[in-house]
Amino acid sequence: MDCFHFGHGSEKLYGAFSPPASGGEGRPAVVLCYPFGQEQNRCHMAFRQLANLISREGGGVLRFDYFGTGDSSGAMKDASFSRWVEDTRLAVEELKALAGASRVSLVGLRLGA
Repeated sequence: MDCFHFGHGSEKLYGAFSPPASGGEGRPAVVLCYPFGQEQNRCHMAFRQLANLISREGGGVLRFDYFGTGDSSGAMKDASFSRWVEDTRLAVEELKALAGASRVSLVGLRLGA
């Protein structure tokens, strides 16, 4: 797993990339979209395990924190649902570049869905 920040300018998002263990060519990559608030904390271990399983099966996975949450930049008071939708689009593009994938699937829970 590689942890890093991505995005534009000073408004960086935190990401955790799990590369395909082997044979990732032709397999879709997956962006995992967390729920909000306390629910993010409660499902973190399950999302880590899911990322590990997908990675072992040959898919690249990106987990990320929305703007104003977790380890991403910004304050919660400046966050919005429309901003988080754009963050998800940015995460998809980042994963395409990291995994060399042309297709990306999204898996979300609660607000992340």
